[in-house]
Amino acid sequence: MASLDTQTKYVRAVVNFPISSSLPFACDNLARRGYRYALIVHDQDIRDDGTLKTPHIHVVIEAQKRARLGTTLIRLADDFGVNENQVSVQSYDDFAFEVQYLIHKNNPEKFQYDERLIKSNLSEDDIKSLLDQEVAPKLTIQDLYAICSSTKSRYLIACKIGLGNYGLYRNTINDLLKEIHGC
Repeated sequence: MASLDTQTKYVRAVVNFPISSSLPFACDNLARRGYRYALIVHDQDIRDDGTLKTPHIHVVIEAQKRARLGTTLIRLADDFGVNENQVSVQSYDDFAFEVQYLIHKNNPEKFQYDERLIKSNLSEDDIKSLLDQEVAPKLTIQDLYAICSSTKSRYLIACKIGLGNYGLYRNTINDLLKEIHGC
């Protein structure tokens, strides 16, 4: 897990209720910072024991410039009018994957949120495109080994795992192809 000193443009966050800013005001703050963002209120999530979780907001941002995760956490707390201990932040690799998580698209065991509940400064067409995009799940080294064993083609590997994962794992893929196929 990345530390709060990690610098990135790509941040996913959870903001726990209660928030003192209105949601439209928080959205204005995110846009004013120059973030490309999408967020949703999760108020129907269930714990393992069957009880309702406290409502919270999932936020996915792409900033114009890299910043420390700790700095982004402070900014988000300010934008939503909450204490810093009500916000958690992590970096991410795939914007479409994170936007799809907002509605639990790839998690059928979880409550399925309506895509119309997503608040964003992206167009409806952009959101629809991100939700329709084929995303690859997070991969293990065993997954990559099996895929690289089945072909020498980097193009076919990229098609199989998605461009985001290919970029993320390119060096590992090259190492595996060299070990498995000698290329």
